[in-house]
Amino acid sequence: MKQVFYIISTLSVLAACSGGGGGGETTLKAVPDTRYVYNTENLVLDGDRFQIAVDGTMYDLPSPKWVDDVAAGQDAQAQYLAARDLGYVVVAGHIDGQPFTQAEGAFGPVYGSDDIYYSGQVTLVSGQSKLSSKIDLTLQLGWSVPRLLGNVPAHQLDVSAIMDKTGAFSGEVGYNGAKADLSGGFFTNDPTKEGAMLGAAFAGQTFYGVIAADRID
Repeated sequence: MKQVFYIISTLSVLAACSGGGGGGETTLKAVPDTRYVYNTENLVLDGDRFQIAVDGTMYDLPSPKWVDDVAAGQDAQAQYLAARDLGYVVVAGHIDGQPFTQAEGAFGPVYGSDDIYYSGQVTLVSGQSKLSSKIDLTLQLGWSVPRLLGNVPAHQLDVSAIMDKTGAFSGEVGYNGAKADLSGGFFTNDPTKEGAMLGAAFAGQTFYGVIAADRID
């Protein structure tokens, strides 16, 4: 006699239990995480489907495996790190050995004259090594062009960028004496709070990574 039970949840679509001779075997099959869906001309993230445009060409990235809203992927052509939240997705890596970054979401400028502080996580890949560390950043609004600065002294990592009027920023990340181009922006899922989130991607010839941080008030 064989019995099959189907359980549907956000983590699995099938759990089949078959019994015979007092024993049983269980198989779990994961389903794509569809809480975050983005579809723009430069980036598509929809479940297992992950594509980005680099120099006008759309590339398929390996399916993301998200852990705490950070994912890594690698195949013969591409390797990447990505971070996401309900307001954005950022991705950085190498395609055919060339660095790339992409940041998509609802950018929003941050106004005022006082410094604004962010705290979050930086995740970085350099060769066969992977680094994940807490990072604190400061948006300095008192300048004619607002500046974003941050660092992780213990790992010789520095962040420097300028914000444009849309809330996007660009700059560079220094790590162990090497440099990487940085792109990202300030985002919000709360209309009463400007720049509630910060998302950034950076990539150079020797390392790449992502930053995800929240505003501290």
